[in-house]
Amino acid sequence: MASNPQDWRELITSRKPVRVLVIVYPGSSLFKESNLSLIRDTALQRIGADEKDCKTLILSTWTRRTALVLDLCHTTYDFKTAHHPESLTVIIVHIISETKITVNIARAADRDETNKQVAHMHESQGFDAILPMVEEHRNGAVPSYPNPRSLMFRKSERALKGQGALSQGAGST
Repeated sequence: MASNPQDWRELITSRKPVRVLVIVYPGSSLFKESNLSLIRDTALQRIGADEKDCKTLILSTWTRRTALVLDLCHTTYDFKTAHHPESLTVIIVHIISETKITVNIARAADRDETNKQVAHMHESQGFDAILPMVEEHRNGAVPSYPNPRSLMFRKSERALKGQGALSQGAGST
């Protein structure tokens, strides 16, 4: 979907739920330290959104990019079910340098991929995660996910199957 500035501005002023993907490039001074607050504030200022409407979800740092994901006006966000993909419209903010910041509405494939990755991050981090979830991939760092949500469900299923096997075995002698 081609977008002009009016399209994403209308989304912001409509106060409908929207997901914002902020991509910071090495040409920006924000890249080196990847300070979540500074990136968030820069993006919110650029799109004219208010911090009180913002829920910061994810900061992910990579060798050549930093990505920040936040939701705006998403009053129905539920951490407990956020491992299921949503279909929120996604605005992408590219912070290329101090003087070059572009904004557009994500195409359908990019929107779907962003929403899928947000759900995957909630799944991977588990129910004990704290927002914003942070993933560090720089300098050889490899994130680990010791307690993913699916593991909790698999443990519950095994326990239930075990109880069933015990109760079936108890009466058959």
